[in-house]
This record gives sequence, C-alpha cells and structure tokens, in this order.
Amino acid sequence: MTQSELANFPIFFRTVLDIRVPVFLVNGSLDGIFCSQGPLDLAAPCDSAGSLIENERPWFGPNVPSIDAHIVEGAGHDLNAFRSSQETFGVSMDWLSGVMPS
Repeated sequence: MTQSELANFPIFFRTVLDIRVPVFLVNGSLDGIFCSQGPLDLAAPCDSAGSLIENERPWFGPNVPSIDAHIVEGAGHDLNAFRSSQETFGVSMDWLSGVMPS
C-alpha cells in the first residue's frame, strides 16, 4: 500500500454506498488500518461484532438487506497470515452457507 492510497482513505471510506446484497464484515481485533486502537483513533470500533456493524451500517446505504460481522481476536489486518486464519475461513464459509441458497 502506498502513502497516496492511505491519504485517500477518508475520501472513499466516508462515501455512502448503495449496497443491495448481504454484507459480512470480518476484522482482526488488532487491525491498525480499519479498527480503532486508541481513544483518538477514527477507525471503526472492533471490540464487538455489534459495535462494528452499528459503526459501518450508515456507509452501506439504505438498501443493504443485512450486515453481519465477526471479530477475530488477536489478528491484525492480513487475516490470512495469522494462526487464526482457519477461524476466518470457517466463519466466512458458515456465513456464505447461511445466506446463499444451495
């Protein structure tokens, strides 16, 4: 990731979208890019799935049918690189199985 990409985060991460499909958010609790790590940090709260959903809900637009979330404790931004990657894969597959018809 480049500095110019990071500099543009406030622009495209604070634009209300028009999402019309179910959304599943998976974040590591120690994700320093998307999860708040301190009191003056403007990132999303990742202390619970509920707080993450409530923080992010306005940005998906009024037509999003559902938002679910899972917080992987002790993981950072690159979820695949942590020992908990199987947890990430498992909850993702479970969520997909629940929202996608067979």
